[in-house]
Amino acid sequence: MKQKNMKRILLSILVLVAGAAGMKLMINAKKEQTKRPAQHQGALVETVDLFSVEQQIEIKANGTVQARKMVELVPQVGGQVIDIAETFLAGAFFMEDDLLFKIDPTDYELALERARAREVSARFEMAKMEGQARVAQQEWSRMHPDGEQPENPLVLYGPQLESAKSALASAVAEVKQAELNLERTQVRVPFNCIVKSERVERGQLVLAGQSVASLRGTDRAELIIPVTYSDLSWLKVPRRGGSGSKALVKLGFNGHTRVWEGFIERSLGEVDPQGRMIRLVVTVPDPYGLEQQDAPAELFLAEGLFVDVTLIGKSIENAFEIPTAALREGEFVWIFDPAMKLNIRRVELIRNQGESVWVKGDIRSGEKLILTYVPGAVDGMPLREKQGGEQ
Repeated sequence: MKQKNMKRILLSILVLVAGAAGMKLMINAKKEQTKRPAQHQGALVETVDLFSVEQQIEIKANGTVQARKMVELVPQVGGQVIDIAETFLAGAFFMEDDLLFKIDPTDYELALERARAREVSARFEMAKMEGQARVAQQEWSRMHPDGEQPENPLVLYGPQLESAKSALASAVAEVKQAELNLERTQVRVPFNCIVKSERVERGQLVLAGQSVASLRGTDRAELIIPVTYSDLSWLKVPRRGGSGSKALVKLGFNGHTRVWEGFIERSLGEVDPQGRMIRLVVTVPDPYGLEQQDAPAELFLAEGLFVDVTLIGKSIENAFEIPTAALREGEFVWIFDPAMKLNIRRVELIRNQGESVWVKGDIRSGEKLILTYVPGAVDGMPLREKQGGEQ
């Protein structure tokens, strides 16, 4: 009985000792946890590597195609049309000096013959007056060896000779005018062109000064391109001739795309009253592709087309293109430094391109740009970089 009591007492004592030891361990562990500082993980951010490049600025614009040369074809002489080119129709292409139509030359041939006859007569009168003037001078010199001059100039045929010279000059001019009028009975193309409209037929009586067709030049087309003042600073605009910044004109149709290379030729020197923009003139050679054998026939820069244009501006050196959303307060960016902290850097905005901006400043290639917005961000705050699918 006494042995059982002793066992129970020993067991109770062991339980109490074990409990006391366990309690002490728990208290010590709690103290250790209290002493150990809490570790802050930092905000999770997404980053992208920075790299600087030399980049040409591209300015997107659009404009309407118009012909560089536009004329109303007007005959300089009148008469009946006796011959006309079969292709002289709206939409037809012609080369410079091609014959469009011919006016009856009969009246002008007769006028030329009469003018030539008058020239022959005037030359005869001139020769006769020159002979009479020589004879009169010889007679006067024989009768007045002292060199005395007659009071009346008619004695030496001076005025008569001047009159004959004038008559001859007039006759020669009449011949040239008659030849020119005869040449003008053949109406030719003044430059490489496309016929926009025509109003003449065989047998029709046309009048001098009457418009019979509208022609548009095909060597070059022009586009009026509005740009902002900020865009203008990146472009080369000639003031006195020459070629400015390159322009790429793009046209797509039916699954085909064609690009023309043009250039800024000049500024109109005025501001558009509606959009308050500067208007530039872009010149595009060979808008109809007539000089290219493999050019698609259905793709050409017809007058009146509204097309997209890319103006190739000046280059930006040692600048960084970043998303617009990564620019903070218009002049700062956030950098994720190697110590996993946020660095706030000041930058200079070079150009805003909508979804992206070009900046320069206290940033270097290889650094990590923070894309994620962190509320209450301060310089030096700890961060974590997002890895893969981490949330």
